[in-house]
Amino acid sequence: MPRLQFTPWKEPAELLSVRSQFYPSTAATGEPADMRAKACSLVWVWKLRGNLPHTVEATALLTDAILHDDATKNSIFSIRATYSAAFCRFVTGLVDSKLYGKKQTMFQKAMELGLPASFVELRHEATHRELPSLIVLRNAAHQSLGWLWEFYWAGLDDAGIMDAGNDVPNESNGGLEFTKDAIRQTLKTLMSGENGLSESSGKRRSLRKVESSPELESIALVCSQQQEGAQAVAQVLLEQGFMILASRTIRSSIEPTFSTWDGVLKELCRHHTTFLTTLSGELARVLGDGDSPSLGDDPYKEAIYLWFDHILNSDTWSATRRLYFSTCYVDAVCHNETGYWTSRLRSLLDQYSSDLDTDVPMGTSRYGVSETRPNNDVFAGRKDGSPADMDTDSNLLRSYGWEVNGGWKYKPIGAV
Repeated sequence: MPRLQFTPWKEPAELLSVRSQFYPSTAATGEPADMRAKACSLVWVWKLRGNLPHTVEATALLTDAILHDDATKNSIFSIRATYSAAFCRFVTGLVDSKLYGKKQTMFQKAMELGLPASFVELRHEATHRELPSLIVLRNAAHQSLGWLWEFYWAGLDDAGIMDAGNDVPNESNGGLEFTKDAIRQTLKTLMSGENGLSESSGKRRSLRKVESSPELESIALVCSQQQEGAQAVAQVLLEQGFMILASRTIRSSIEPTFSTWDGVLKELCRHHTTFLTTLSGELARVLGDGDSPSLGDDPYKEAIYLWFDHILNSDTWSATRRLYFSTCYVDAVCHNETGYWTSRLRSLLDQYSSDLDTDVPMGTSRYGVSETRPNNDVFAGRKDGSPADMDTDSNLLRSYGWEVNGGWKYKPIGAV
């Protein structure tokens, strides 16, 4: 018996029309009329009818916030509040486990959906702390609309439009397994042949050729265009035979595996900015599955842990790690875990966070602004009482884009 599904739109073409109004085609000739306000009004009508997907409502809220971003008509505070309300409702509706689904933390739910960890962090800041700056909120709104396009709108077509009432991908038809099979075949093609990526090849393909190969481009396309595509790619990569050798023994070196896959992984991070976060979440999830204090001799989990250590501490990953890595997903997976490998992973993360805090030049904060010196004679050295290294501080600020106008008057705190 066919399953009945009630939608607030009368026919599929109506939803596709609204999509074209929210996301006008760049291929159209001439300057298209801005129909976003009309699309927002129609979505409010659909909201009254009920059964409106959260993704459609969130798109309208974020678009409406952008349309109200006019300082000549609205105050800056009201614009920030509008952006914050739209963004918080968008994130909360997706990741709040109290609304639907099994009980999870917001970071765990976001990890499953492929939602960037920065969205959850920004939502927490806007809800419980000061409203974020207008520049941050504008960027977040546009990034959110881009994510909604990939997650929901890009998957709509004339054939599959009737599934558009579901916010969460439908995997009952085996679509995810089909995607994983395709990823496995593509990776095997990437590794095969005398010039392939495999460690056993006598003559490996050069890194430049690997990064420009059609196989890698197709895998990157899966990450960016398919729902949960990045998670599927990460799960396949962690199967034995790819990033982890099936014949590996405990305490054996995996340095050759690092050199084999580093270029591929960093190229995927460049194509899909949240891939490293997704991969690290999968690494942590594998370490946590069935973990116990007595499983320290598992060669597979040891290899997963070594990959984590390599990504967090290797100079090879320093630039990519600084741009794309977030520990939030990993912290969520390790929360309240007491197994052998998750305990080691938590220690590794603590050390990584400690290194971030201490990896700052002496006399400067992490943001480049000169900090107060701890010694008592900090104001010695000049007749006007200013520090002896005032010129150094001024040059430091200029190097970070600040301009120092006029003279600085240095006095101890509390002095008049």
